[in-house]
Formats: sequence, structure tokens, C-alpha cells
Amino acid sequence: MGKKRKRHNEAPQHHANHPAVRSAIDDFVAPEIEGAHLYTEKDEMPWDLQPYWKHRHSLFSLYDHGIWTTDDSWFEVTPESVANKIAEHVAATKPKDRLIMLDCFAGVGGNAIAFALSGYKRVYAIEKNMAALECARHNAKIYGVHNRITFFHGDCFELLGLDDGKSGRKIDELVAVIKKAGIIFGSPPWGGPSYKDADIMNLENMPYSLDFMYSRFSQVTKNMVLYLPRTGDLNQIADCVEQEDKAQIVHYCICENSKALCAYLGSWKDIEV
Repeated sequence: MGKKRKRHNEAPQHHANHPAVRSAIDDFVAPEIEGAHLYTEKDEMPWDLQPYWKHRHSLFSLYDHGIWTTDDSWFEVTPESVANKIAEHVAATKPKDRLIMLDCFAGVGGNAIAFALSGYKRVYAIEKNMAALECARHNAKIYGVHNRITFFHGDCFELLGLDDGKSGRKIDELVAVIKKAGIIFGSPPWGGPSYKDADIMNLENMPYSLDFMYSRFSQVTKNMVLYLPRTGDLNQIADCVEQEDKAQIVHYCICENSKALCAYLGSWKDIEV
């Protein structure tokens, strides 16, 4: 059991009334795993992360209910309004037989939570950083969707058997489910904030390149959504799509500023934005 930290103030009213929030959280439970944090005040954060403190409620509207984060998650997690809109678009335009979501880079849970709140039959979430995974599990409880998400610790390419069998960690049952009825969502690491400085970002320079992800994920399902830097090279996305298929690109904005783009690859209805 983690150490408990008393809540020092009430959450704003619109957070407390969130439809999925667990009732009566009187105490915060601080994480014990190294690398996971419960920051309740800006001064508790490393100095270089403190500018992100003002954005905490845009990242998680229920932040004041005891959200756990890793330090990297402050600039990696999808803002909640964007995650919810992506989940809404996926639900409205997905193939009818695709009832399962697989989040391959789950982080601290932002997208997986949004998909679970959107009513998918099941959400699977893979994360190789144990601290981030524990944050995601905890945060899903705060949003009341922990029973709708199955979490896996490991590298998504290994667990999906996309590493040429080198690791021996393939989960056959998971692969079978995704092949039959799943959609892959991938929000990979972008390689730091340098993408902001490029007019057009070379998506082959990400830690997991676009071609690497597409060629491997498509062995499991052609239906995928890739969350990419807003400056990503659209020609590279077009080049990885087979001739008979199409890609739909949607920019997701906050206050009229693009935060990222999503490439919808596979058999999707037209997305209305």
C-alpha cells in the first residue's frame, strides 16, 4: 500500500462532477515505484517541468483527484480534450467489426482512458516503462475505467510478435484478438521537442520510424491510428499507404493551435471535423 497524502484542497467543481469519477476520494495514495510521482504543488516538481504545472487540468481534468505522472509524461501525454476527440472520431468512423482498441504506447494512460470512456468492448494497453504503467493503472481507477482496460508490461513489438521472434514474448491470444476485431493506436515517442523547430519533420527520424511502425503493425491489422508530430511529413504518410487504400489526416488543435496530427490508416468512414 502506498503512502497516503491528504488532499489539501477540493477539486474545481467541473472536475468533481465528471461523470466517470470515483466517489469520495478522501486521501491521495502516493506511488512507491521509482519514477512515478504525485505532484500536488508546483514547487514539488523539477524546475524544468514547473512551466507545465499550469496545464495539468488540460492533461487530466481529474488531476486534483490524485493523478500520478512520470516526469516525461508532462510533455508526452495527449491532452484530455484531444484524446477524447480522437476516441470520438475512432468510434464514429471505424469498421463495424472492430470492437477492440490496442494502445501500443500507453504511457500514463491518457488515450487508453479516453478509449475506455468511449464504450469500446475492451481496451488493451501496452507500456514498457513500469513506472508509467503503474501510473496508467492508477489513473484508470480515478476515471472509473480500470475494469475496461487490460494492461501489459513490455515492448509492443515483442508482445505482438513483431520482433522476428527474438524475444519469445509474443502473446498469441492478444495477437489473435487484434487480428480479428482490433484497431491499433500508436502514440510513439517523437524524440524530444525538436520537432517544433522543423517546418516539416522527417518521420523516419523518430525513435520508431513511420515505416518501421507501419510495416510491423500492418502484419496484425491494417486498421490503425498513428499520433504524430504536427509538422510530420505528409508525403511520407502517403508513401506508406498501399495504392488501393487511403489515409485520412486530422490535425487536433487547442485554442486554434495544432498539438499533433493523427493518420487514420485502413478502412475508415470519412471523418467529419
